[in-house]
Amino acid sequence: MTSPTQLSTSATSVYTVGSGITAVVKQVLATNCTASSSTFSLHLVPNGGTTTTSNQIFCLIPVPAYSTLAIDLAQVMTAGDQLFALAGTSSTINLTVSGYEAS
Repeated sequence: MTSPTQLSTSATSVYTVGSGITAVVKQVLATNCTASSSTFSLHLVPNGGTTTTSNQIFCLIPVPAYSTLAIDLAQVMTAGDQLFALAGTSSTINLTVSGYEAS
């Protein structure tokens, strides 16, 4: 679904479901390649929506220094839905989202 994306401290779209597509997010990998612990947050924003606390699915999840956190899930997304992500400290977290799409 996505290749590794380095996160900033502003919520940025990391994945958008295409038209006529249903997507299932199966895993989120958050990798911290720095010497300090950091955090990340993830929003599942419905089509036409914006990031708010009501669509935040992960909030300030800690990722220790030099480690990768794997989160398994089965989150269904429909056309136009988006994943937005941000890090607690800019350029500390690389986020990779995997899953599948069906039309």
